[in-house]
Amino acid sequence: MAFTRLLILTALAAVMAFAQVDTGSITGVVSDSSGAAIPGAAVAIKNQGTGQNIPLTTNESGLYVSGPLRPGIYTVEVTSDGFEPAAKRLTLDVNQRAAVDFSLNIGAITETVTVQDIVPVLQTESATLSSLRTEKSIKDLPLNSRNFTQLIQLGAGAVPTQDQVGGLQVTQKRGIPNVSVNGARHLQNNILIEGMSNMENHNGNGILIYPSVDAIGEFRVESSSVDAQSGRGSGATINLVYKSGTQDFHGGVYEFLRNEKLDAKNFFDAGGDPIPPFKMNQFGAFLGGPVIPGKDQPKTFFFADYEGARVHQSQTFVSTIPDMNVRQGNFSTFSRPIYDPLTQAPQSEGFARQQFANNTIPTSRLDPVGINLLDLYPTPNRVGESNNFLANPLRTNTGNKFDVKIDRVFSSRDTFFGRYSYSDDNLVEPSFLGYPGVGGGPGVPGTAKQPVQQIVLSETHSFSPSIVNEARAGWTRLNLRQLPVTYGHDVTSDIGIPGANVAGDEITSGLALFSISGFTGLGDNGFSPAIVVSDNLQYSDNLSYTRGRHSFKFGGEYQRRRYNALQSNAFRGSMSFSGAYSLDPATGGNSGSGAADVLLGKPKSGLIRYIPGTRGFRRNEISWYAQDTWKTTDRLTLTLGIRYDNYGGGPWVEVADRMYQFVQDLGTVVQVGTNGIPRSGINNDNNNFSPRLGIAYRLGGKTVVRGGAGVYYSPMLLDVTRNLGANPPEFISSQFTNSDFDFVGARPASMGFDRPPQGTITGDLRAIDPTVRTPYTGQWNIAVQHQLSQKNSITVAYVGSKGTKLQGWPDINQPVPGTGNVALRRDYPAFGAIQTVQNRFNSNYHSLQLTADRRVTKGLAFQASYTLSHAIDDLRGQSFADGPMDFRNIARDRGNSDLNVPQRFVASWTYELPFKVEGPFNQVVNGWQINGIGTFASGGSMDTSSPNTTNCCSSRPDRIGQGNLPSDEQTIHRWFDTSAFVRPGAQLFGNSGRNVLYGPGTKQVDLSIFKNFYFSDDQVRRLQFRAEFFNIANTPQFNNPNTNIGSTAVGTISSAGSPISFQRTSRQIQFGLKFYF
Repeated sequence: MAFTRLLILTALAAVMAFAQVDTGSITGVVSDSSGAAIPGAAVAIKNQGTGQNIPLTTNESGLYVSGPLRPGIYTVEVTSDGFEPAAKRLTLDVNQRAAVDFSLNIGAITETVTVQDIVPVLQTESATLSSLRTEKSIKDLPLNSRNFTQLIQLGAGAVPTQDQVGGLQVTQKRGIPNVSVNGARHLQNNILIEGMSNMENHNGNGILIYPSVDAIGEFRVESSSVDAQSGRGSGATINLVYKSGTQDFHGGVYEFLRNEKLDAKNFFDAGGDPIPPFKMNQFGAFLGGPVIPGKDQPKTFFFADYEGARVHQSQTFVSTIPDMNVRQGNFSTFSRPIYDPLTQAPQSEGFARQQFANNTIPTSRLDPVGINLLDLYPTPNRVGESNNFLANPLRTNTGNKFDVKIDRVFSSRDTFFGRYSYSDDNLVEPSFLGYPGVGGGPGVPGTAKQPVQQIVLSETHSFSPSIVNEARAGWTRLNLRQLPVTYGHDVTSDIGIPGANVAGDEITSGLALFSISGFTGLGDNGFSPAIVVSDNLQYSDNLSYTRGRHSFKFGGEYQRRRYNALQSNAFRGSMSFSGAYSLDPATGGNSGSGAADVLLGKPKSGLIRYIPGTRGFRRNEISWYAQDTWKTTDRLTLTLGIRYDNYGGGPWVEVADRMYQFVQDLGTVVQVGTNGIPRSGINNDNNNFSPRLGIAYRLGGKTVVRGGAGVYYSPMLLDVTRNLGANPPEFISSQFTNSDFDFVGARPASMGFDRPPQGTITGDLRAIDPTVRTPYTGQWNIAVQHQLSQKNSITVAYVGSKGTKLQGWPDINQPVPGTGNVALRRDYPAFGAIQTVQNRFNSNYHSLQLTADRRVTKGLAFQASYTLSHAIDDLRGQSFADGPMDFRNIARDRGNSDLNVPQRFVASWTYELPFKVEGPFNQVVNGWQINGIGTFASGGSMDTSSPNTTNCCSSRPDRIGQGNLPSDEQTIHRWFDTSAFVRPGAQLFGNSGRNVLYGPGTKQVDLSIFKNFYFSDDQVRRLQFRAEFFNIANTPQFNNPNTNIGSTAVGTISSAGSPISFQRTSRQIQFGLKFYF
């Protein structure tokens, strides 16, 4: 009967879903002084915080293995007839399999047992490479904006990606951890909060629930050879757990402050320019304890926290706008001659035009719509033709979040916890030009409200000491409402350009985009509005079974993901004014102006496109695994596992099949779900089996050799499928392009935009190769860990990986380099670019990783890691803008990865100064603490570009020299040898390899100084003052130089850090005050 029950439970677990990796376990061997195993010994594991007592018995090998345990402080006590009892106390960390062995002495059982405190420094039971962030390091290390994701970067193999900031949509800004681990893209990381996926559905790129630093118990970053419990990504797995309440009340209140008066100027700021106003306040409180105080043995515990954030950040932006004379057609003081297109006359080669008298367009020739358009610009507030408008727009964020967690101990065999989390950010993103001109901005200008909710319920039940089951359910929802600055105002129609409001409602209201050569453009962001409701429903179950020296785990997970979105690009249309009608075709070059073309009323081109209605995307994900941890001897542990991931058979599907796949054999698009085209656009991929192997072998008592290997699949992103909904005829568009030499016949701006014709199939397309398969990565490592002392260890590891069937977006309709009509040089002349998801790409990563770790001893704890690595691949990213230079020969792009940073050293430490005095000066001398993070890295790989010589597509230059300069010759005025690169010949791609240059490195030290004032002997009640310095030495963190060899600024560096980043900044100072009780 018991065996039948076990089979049923195993089957249920296997079909439900994946393992939760936010728990740990304790295992060990009980032996006598001669080393002989003691079977039948009683083992009692007690959670010191909740009082839960878990009884176990050693098997015939003297082995005991606990079921899943929540992180916390545990006491393990062993008793056996004829032997003296023994007990050890340890802190069990998230996803740790702690080895606690006992050697019992012969004697009688006594009532008093001395408890030995231990720290399991050696990782003897697993081959997984990981790094732990303890509660102390999380709350004490200096974190700018108190963003815990910065700590992901501290481990070996971790590298911040070069797209850390810039152009991100608001859905990607929720604590986005753009960190590459061991050569994997940041999109392949998997962040779990208490076992639940915490990644948003749009592209798996942002964190949904962003816990307060004071609510986090700890988290672990698993970087290589993760066992079969973990999936959904070939990058790092980050397991985070919240704090739980215990038998005693503990809590605190706090506030942190930053403002511009505490910040240093950016390296490139002009001496007279003030630092833009900035103020950030973060404040909150937390409390944990028993729900019913006063009971001898409470069973129910709570933890709750709240945090608020108020950010007011002004940023300095300098724009070039038309001055008041130019807006009246008077270019007499303008540096470029303006030519009259009505004077165009043919000559031996092309055409020639005459310059306007006094470089002024007559009033009778000024187009009223053009005048209205230029009047959307604000008034210049700086002298000069360029950089004549300075603005300090205010960016605000009002954030509130809270969590409530309940833990219940029903018995030694049954525990439960539940958590509800809520977070809301209300953003106001500024624009360069303000209303109504807008003109873009550092983010997506406008307002955004994005509340997130998450519920987690978990129950752990022990059927017997050897059979334990975990069941868990969770739900997460994101509501996003992002609106542009001009939302609700038909600004485009008001200035005399009809047709921009395609739907005739608020959604497509606002100001169209206007690109005006030589000036900052006008218009609202094309990604806004965005109205999104995104849900993720999860259920998982895991069964642990111990038999002899084997510890089996079986489990699985089901996820139902939903994403409903109303969003498009260029809802309101766009026009470009290139200056083609006001330049002289005979001389070209330095003549003409986009503003002159505006006043003449003739754009170069126009485009409007629209996806009607809200789109609903769905995906079901099912995963299961089986794993055996086999302690073959007291020294050798083998972990054997198999995992299966089915991401709905492929990408997402749309509820009404409103997507169109390009079929190469037909040369046109076909609606998914018809004519044999799957609803997702690709054939199902149902064979994603992932074997996992781990070996850990003890060499004596202080050294462990570990090795592991495995296969890891990454789910296809929503954008892979979603872009099929951006194809005609579902995605309707209308566009025009005027000839540079037919001014009279050119379509005027006053005609506006034609309503996109329904059913027309033209223009650019998106497609998916129907044979695409789920990308996967093979990982392997071998490591040696040595214990130097009771709490100190070093690890030396080789870590490698190979990415296979990685996805890229080549343009399969890329024109062949040449002359003549571009369309006729395409394989499908009726269309423009056809960006197609393909599985043709690969990556390789090899590294030496050194780690030194010290647990808290005499007040000092630190972790230091050094990585020497090389990352190679043949693709630049995972968006349709990141295709290869030449899709017919992707080998041209094989080279240093964008993620390649050859050397990186990171050290972090917390140190409680050992000053202890009594008497009246104790509050002055005692209680000081210094903490810090030091980051030193070589520059990352960077690519070069060349003016277009192919007459079809972008290209790298020819390389005729080394290019990289010795470090002592590199300056911000000449970072690399620009003479090593030249323009390639006509109709030829350049021969330069990809990413052959290296940019500036990173040298940054962040430091915090604490002063604690104690009000109790146990030092729990204390007031803590904190001063935190980010980039304390104010070392410039230079960005990459200009690498376009056609630019006059090639090789020069003109920026440092980022105005919207909390990392790589000039020196910033943050003060904090906390009271603990």
